[in-house]
Amino acid sequence: TRLLEDGNVDRDDIHKKIRNHYFDLVVYGNVWRSLEYHDLVLQSYEHAEIAYIDGEDNTKMHPVIAQKGMYFKRELIFENNQEFQEHLWKVCPISFAFPTMKIMHDTPKEQKLAFIDPRNKSTYVYDSETPYYQDYQRSRYAWTLAKAGWDCARHYEIMGNGCVPIFPGLEHCPRFTMMKFPKALLIKVLFFYANDPKWLDANYEELKSDLMDHFVKFNTTKGMAESFMKDIKGFQPR
Repeated sequence: TRLLEDGNVDRDDIHKKIRNHYFDLVVYGNVWRSLEYHDLVLQSYEHAEIAYIDGEDNTKMHPVIAQKGMYFKRELIFENNQEFQEHLWKVCPISFAFPTMKIMHDTPKEQKLAFIDPRNKSTYVYDSETPYYQDYQRSRYAWTLAKAGWDCARHYEIMGNGCVPIFPGLEHCPRFTMMKFPKALLIKVLFFYANDPKWLDANYEELKSDLMDHFVKFNTTKGMAESFMKDIKGFQPR
């Protein structure tokens, strides 16, 4: 967060700008925490020009889903979510992503496992980003888990620093949650880590290369933004 310069953004007279359709697209970055100017936006913009992002850990949908506009849900569970089933045509998955400018893939590996382990809070010893990232950079593998939600910034921090996640239970992740996450590849890694670590070590560089290719394309902020805009452009309102 806060990595991009603000630039010369004109923030004067937002009401007038909305009424005059100054913005091409209105995006509510967190639908549960801010719906400023919403009534005016609904009056001034078409369905395909409004997007709502729901990045909360819970699977509940905000009532605004009944309004026009696209709804992007991070913890998206189809099977148990009546609101999703009723508004399937307008809901898209979205996930966390890693800052593209911070990718660090090719650091020498000095240890098999990263020290920090979400299964053991006593390993939470880092009080700043740099040493935390360096732990992943010098490690071949790192443990990660679902916590409050399946999607978690830690998954992407591990990969963004050139490390391979070991993710127990990933095979149970709902299909619409973390849809662009390299699930199949990491389930394979998890299987061989538990059952044939020698094969995994022998094929580590190839697996890591495949993982990083996927990560750069789909799991960076740039990749996520491109996917987001593609979904917006492909939206067919009813």
